[in-house]
Amino acid sequence: MLGRPERLSAAAQEYLAALCARNEAIAAAHVLTREFTAIMRERRGDQLDAWLRSAGEGAVAELRRFAAGLATDRAAVQAGLTLPWSNGQVEGQIHRRKLVKRTMYGRAGTPPHNLLYTCFTNSWQRTARLMTRFSSSGHELRP
Repeated sequence: MLGRPERLSAAAQEYLAALCARNEAIAAAHVLTREFTAIMRERRGDQLDAWLRSAGEGAVAELRRFAAGLATDRAAVQAGLTLPWSNGQVEGQIHRRKLVKRTMYGRAGTPPHNLLYTCFTNSWQRTARLMTRFSSSGHELRP
């Protein structure tokens, strides 16, 4: 129902047509989902209010709830459907940082396979090597 109509196989198109012919609710849901995906793909935010009205008055309870949820934050949805900017890059960076944080807090396994353990031991060994080189070069180590 959400896929592009031109990409559906002939068998899938026949099946979808048969479903819509058998049940009015499925037909209504199909029409509303196609309209909404077109609004999203083509960034036609100016048509959002009309879609919210038709979905809110429609026969499908799930789409009525979805439309009511969108209507509560209509300004943000409208901006997302019309403006060219996206926060996808920011969200990707946040996700990556959270992933690293989770692995660093020991969720990556037990020692010696734990990432935090590995980083700590490598850091400690590197510090010990540097201190050895520094003291052997004649410099004085101060606490």
